[in-house]
Amino acid sequence: MIKIRCKNCDQKIKVPDIHAGKKGKCPKCKSIVVIPKIKAADFPNDRRNSLENSHQSFSLLVSDLPLEKKPPDQTKKTNKVFANDFEVTQYDERLIKIDQTEKPPVRKLPWLLDIFLYPTSMSGLINLGIFWLLPVLIRVFTILLPGRIVWLLGFLVGLVISAYMYYYFMECIRDSAKGGIRAPENIASLPDMSEALSDLMEIVACFVIFWGLVGFYFLFTRKIDTIFLLLLGYGIFFFPMGLLALAMFRSTAAFNPFVWIMSILSTFVQYCGLVLFFCILGWLVSGIMSSFQGSLFFSFLFNAIFIYLAMVGAHLLGRFYYLNSETLNWEV
Repeated sequence: MIKIRCKNCDQKIKVPDIHAGKKGKCPKCKSIVVIPKIKAADFPNDRRNSLENSHQSFSLLVSDLPLEKKPPDQTKKTNKVFANDFEVTQYDERLIKIDQTEKPPVRKLPWLLDIFLYPTSMSGLINLGIFWLLPVLIRVFTILLPGRIVWLLGFLVGLVISAYMYYYFMECIRDSAKGGIRAPENIASLPDMSEALSDLMEIVACFVIFWGLVGFYFLFTRKIDTIFLLLLGYGIFFFPMGLLALAMFRSTAAFNPFVWIMSILSTFVQYCGLVLFFCILGWLVSGIMSSFQGSLFFSFLFNAIFIYLAMVGAHLLGRFYYLNSETLNWEV
């Protein structure tokens, strides 16, 4: 038996010597413990030969493995044994090195400044240009060549662009939920159009659920009263959690009110801070829009600002999940 102590909690551990050189989890604190290798000189001659042969065969097995261009799906082998309540897992050192290179990036700037730089990756800027300029070109094209067929083609192209834009927003949420701090790369692999249209329809349904009531109420009454403010508050407060659930679940389970309510209650303070930040962003956008209302140039510029801030908002939603995933406890 090999007797060692956990460096993290000082727990005494006994492991059979056949597991020398392997790694496992401490039964008390679950931290990784390295079982020291045993020198062959410490054993009698009969065990020394078997030990050297086993170590040699294992080293040959690892060295003969071909290097893959893509990292494997698993970061460790599932060769587990149990010895005195100590879980021993045989790790492939090559796989550990690959896993260490895939750790989420760390912010180098203060977070309040860095979150506004989220769309500044190459892919983010390219997508921003597509979402901003193509609708303008379509509008100019339909004005220069009026007609129902041209209008119909412009409508279909605009629908495709909208579906792709909202799909990318959802990808920004999902990528940020994994720890990403810049807009994800997707230029090399465009999404399936049916998947993009499905995301678009789900987002439209999400807007109807959270903003439809206040919209219809104002449309039919033209009043800004207590009922209007209550419906507006409902949309402002629940919409971020509903959109986050839709991005992560990718199913109609995200429309379950019980999911929103319980998730908000479990992260109430953090979620209120997120909603307050969104309210400040909305106030800034509305202020910019009202200041330059009526100017064609600034209206054109405002569309770019709106798309840019929408990508920042998607990043904030994803980061909220990244920081509170254990508390939310969503099985996604």
